[in-house]
Amino acid sequence: MIDDTKTLLRDLLSEYNKNVRPVRKHDDTVNVTVQMYVKSIQEFDEVSENFSVVAGFSIIWKDISMMWDPAGYGGAYQILTSYDDVWVPELILTSPSDDVESLGATWNRIRYYADGTAVWIPVKLV
Repeated sequence: MIDDTKTLLRDLLSEYNKNVRPVRKHDDTVNVTVQMYVKSIQEFDEVSENFSVVAGFSIIWKDISMMWDPAGYGGAYQILTSYDDVWVPELILTSPSDDVESLGATWNRIRYYADGTAVWIPVKLV
C-alpha cells in the first residue's frame, strides 16, 4: 500500500504546477467552500470591544489535476500531501487593527480524494 501511495503521488505531482489554478480553461472558476469553527475564546475585552478566538477552518475545492482511478493504485482513494506542493486558494484574514495575515502554514497538509476534492483544515488565532 505504501508503494501504491508513493507511485500515486509521483504520478500526480510529476507534471503539476502549483502556480496554475486547477481549471480546464483559463476563464473557468475554482469554487472554494470555507467554513469557520470557533474552537475557543482566547481573549474578551468588553471595554475595548475586542476579542480573539482560536478558529478552525474547513476549506474545500476541486483540483482537476489531482484526480485518479483508485483501482490503478491499490484501491487508494485518498492521499495527504504538503501545502507547499500544490495549489491552494489564497485566503487573507484581516482585523480591525489592520493586521493582515495569510491563512495557513507551510506545515499544513492537504487531503485529496480520487475525484479531485481537496480538503484543507488550518487552525488560526483570529
